[in-house]
Amino acid sequence: LIAQMVGAGQLIKLLFGLEYWMAVVIVGVMMVIYVTFGGMIA
Repeated sequence: LIAQMVGAGQLIKLLFGLEYWMAVVIVGVMMVIYVTFGGMIA
């Protein structure tokens, strides 16, 4: 999961021009919301 957050953070940084840490936080929040609503099944 960490590798996904890092990669997605780099992508968002590149596409939207946000700070890297902000992009990683946004991805982390989106992942938590997705999992909370039953997304990632083990």
